[in-house]
Amino acid sequence: MAISSNQNASAPADKNSKQPQPFVLEVDEETMKFKAVNIPICDAETLISLLDSNDTAVCSMALEYLTKFAEISPQERLTLLDYNILDHLCTLVNSTDPNIKKNAFTCLSITTELDEPHEKMRDHQFLELLLNVLKKKDEQVEIIEEAAYTIANLARDFSWKAEIRKSGGIKLLVPLLEVQDPDIKKNVTYAISLLLEDIGCRTEIRLVGGIPLLIELLNTEYPEILENVITCITKCAEDFSNRIEIRKHNGVKKIIDLLFKESVELYPLTIECIAICLEDNETNYNISNMGGLTIIVKFLSSEDVVLKRFASLALSKIARIEHNHSFIRDEGAIPILANDLSNPDNDIVITTAMAIAKLAKQELFQTELYKAGAVEKLIKQLENENNEVVCQCLIALASFSENIKLRANMKQLKATIPTLNLLLSQDNQVLINACNCLDIFARDSNNREELIANGMVERLVDILSNEDPSVQSVAVLALSRCMQDSMGRQILNKIQGIKKIIELLGSTDNDVCRNTSWTLSSAAVHKSIVLEACHMGVIEALLKLTQSISISSFADDALGKILKHHLPAKYWLNNSLSHEDIISNGFYDLGYAGSRIGLNDVFPTLKELSEITIDKKREILLIDIENDSNLRDMVETLQIKFKEIMNKEYNRDKDSFSVSVIEEKIRAVANAVCDAMGGQINPEKLGDFAYKFSITEKKMNLNSNIIPIGEISAGIFYHRALLFKVLMDFLNMTPMIRCTLHRSGYNRAWNTLELIDDELTENHRDEGEMIVDLMFNPGELLKVGTVEATNYQKPT
Repeated sequence: MAISSNQNASAPADKNSKQPQPFVLEVDEETMKFKAVNIPICDAETLISLLDSNDTAVCSMALEYLTKFAEISPQERLTLLDYNILDHLCTLVNSTDPNIKKNAFTCLSITTELDEPHEKMRDHQFLELLLNVLKKKDEQVEIIEEAAYTIANLARDFSWKAEIRKSGGIKLLVPLLEVQDPDIKKNVTYAISLLLEDIGCRTEIRLVGGIPLLIELLNTEYPEILENVITCITKCAEDFSNRIEIRKHNGVKKIIDLLFKESVELYPLTIECIAICLEDNETNYNISNMGGLTIIVKFLSSEDVVLKRFASLALSKIARIEHNHSFIRDEGAIPILANDLSNPDNDIVITTAMAIAKLAKQELFQTELYKAGAVEKLIKQLENENNEVVCQCLIALASFSENIKLRANMKQLKATIPTLNLLLSQDNQVLINACNCLDIFARDSNNREELIANGMVERLVDILSNEDPSVQSVAVLALSRCMQDSMGRQILNKIQGIKKIIELLGSTDNDVCRNTSWTLSSAAVHKSIVLEACHMGVIEALLKLTQSISISSFADDALGKILKHHLPAKYWLNNSLSHEDIISNGFYDLGYAGSRIGLNDVFPTLKELSEITIDKKREILLIDIENDSNLRDMVETLQIKFKEIMNKEYNRDKDSFSVSVIEEKIRAVANAVCDAMGGQINPEKLGDFAYKFSITEKKMNLNSNIIPIGEISAGIFYHRALLFKVLMDFLNMTPMIRCTLHRSGYNRAWNTLELIDDELTENHRDEGEMIVDLMFNPGELLKVGTVEATNYQKPT
């Protein structure tokens, strides 16, 4: 059988023809039998039909030309597959003729070499055919080689990686790593390298003992096999358990040793493999002892960008372990790292910044890196258009800023404003890292003032609208730092940012709720903010969070600080005010909130209460000394009374008095309260005391549910106890007497007193807390816990 005279058997096909080379056969003149058809065959479909020929010579020649056709390009392979060549080849690979079988597998492996497998290849019977070849111990070497390569072609499809594993492909491929034939090893390692992109295959190869065999192949003398093996180990090392297996078989040391050989073209791949293996902490800890750190630092100075990139990646992993920091320094890496922050390759800058971020956590390295100009270069990189560069540089700057001295220099180094400007970024990770960095910057008061003056509060409040909880969490935490400054609180109040903060309390993310509570604690020293927050339901939202174990302490702290600056809400919620809670003008009491407060039951403002039509609910008591003449008269009268008491004390023989000045003042206040509220009441006739009618009449006269407390002419426990606390606070009695206010059910309320200064008391009663009687025996002090005191607190 002769080849066309114008064709060379070894010459490549004409790539422009997109067709097989002409298949020309001749007639034997002596026997007059066809040596072959004497018509050139130039179309693939006709040539494929010849694969069905019973003439082995015709079939072999057709396979040869189809193979050459398939070698032209992927387009030709797709053409053949569209013509159903796979069906013919799958039949021929079972041929009894060794040459036909071998040539069919060769054509099969080349035809199926596509970036994405053809639909004709996605057949389980086709996969089984290939795997059956691997099962035969006496199969031809060439056929095993081509079958392995065809499996690799199938493994290019991600979904088929799992199918190959489930069909036992990994178990069949791994034993072939020990065969002698290098071509089989090359194709098997290539197939495995593709399969290991699947996490299940990475587990499978460990379970079937493939990792030690791969490590053993690191000693191969064939570069292509070595490249495949390194790729396999790199992908294996992405799995935690595999990294341990690699370490146990001394794999990392053997990989490091490759860097001292002459396979320069494999250095980048080798260092990448080491970098992945360094995710194992024990391997990382011992990298210097294995000689890896020295060679990696050496490659940091390489002019090969790819090599330098992977060396920088490896060093960023090594820097994660604090134990390695001194070795990194000793190897002279510090100045190299500082210089690499200016490298034009973004990947190098990213990994360099990652390494510096770890090193900069220690003061010794902070100083050296700072002197080497690392901080200035990090700041410069904040202008980089690559978001990942910016992110890693922000992390590194944050590490430097943990140092108080370096943090104070950030303003001078012009780091604050560029970082602040990053809050305008559309990238969430940039926002997160910028917020973290600003939070640390703002620990310094000078930095904080500059940041606030340049819009930090406004920008952080805007970011709170971001839907990502991670962004919200860090933004509101950074905002808490601004709340340490009075200007920051004023700006927050001006832009009504408290609304967005309170909305975050409803987040399902614990970190968001925790940090928001912390911010509210910081902002609660500003009265206007507190009032606005209470009006927007902050009390109710925080109460809900106090039920969460992980957040309760933060919510409790925020609630406590808010209530401390909003006593009306505190008394409404807690039914008590401590001696530290000094009632001031504008206080109002609308009764007890109850135990079932919902998120819609917000604490009302006095203005809102004044707009409510007169109803049958309990009156609202208002402390308004400027407009309440009766209350003002009481205070002025008591001030005169106190002066008389003090003058009387100074004019008497100190050894002759039996009642302390303080107790006499208490009695004076108690009598004033009693007189103002309808006088002394007989306990047995308490039910006949018609205070409700009087109050209803007062509400009608004022056309309001709000009644100034001085206007109450008939009051019982809760009226009198409140008035007593108001007078004690207005008369500045707190330094001498701890006066509290408590309320319970059945309209009961009382004041507890505890004397602090007893220097003027000759017959001092050291009896702890007392309840002052304002109803039945005005001014009498009842020791807490006694029957008399208990009866005063609740009905018998």
